[in-house]
Parts: sequence; C-alpha cells; structure tokens
Amino acid sequence: MDRKRREDWEGQRNQFWDMAKPVIDHKAAETLADMEARHIREAKVLQQQGLAALKNNPINKQADAIKAVESGIKLERLIKGKSTENEDTTITLKWEGE
Repeated sequence: MDRKRREDWEGQRNQFWDMAKPVIDHKAAETLADMEARHIREAKVLQQQGLAALKNNPINKQADAIKAVESGIKLERLIKGKSTENEDTTITLKWEGE
C-alpha cells in the first residue's frame, strides 16, 4: 500500500475542507456585505453632491449634476439587486419656494 493511501491524504484533505469551507463562506459573505454598504454610502454621497450642485449652479450647468444624481441612484439600485433599466420613471424636482 502506498503512503498516500496509508496516511489517507484524501480523507484528511476532505476533513480539512469540511472545517474550512463554512469559515471561508462566512468571511466572503461578510466582505461582500461590507463592500455593498460602502458602495451604498458612496452612491448616496454622489446623489447628495448632485442635488447640491442642482441648487447652487445656473440651469445651463445642471446637466452634470443631474447625471451625478442619476448615477448615484443607479448604483444604489444595482447594489440592492434592483433593476437599473429605464422603467418609465420620471424624477420631479421641487425647488424651494415653490
């Protein structure tokens, strides 16, 4: 009988993998959750900056601000597993004083 079978290398490997896999899966899920939370925070900052730019810039410079808001919304929806396709949704902005 060769050493590989005598020392049950395959069995030891499987036993190790059975113990390690739940730890690896948990760490991967934790890392993914942290990444998603960070991306959502960044998407919201992008939206806030876009909205601030809309309030503080003349109307001809607001196209970039609108793109920032839209990008932030799309990123947030994508991270949360929602559709980012156009669903005939319109955004209505209400200016202060209206």
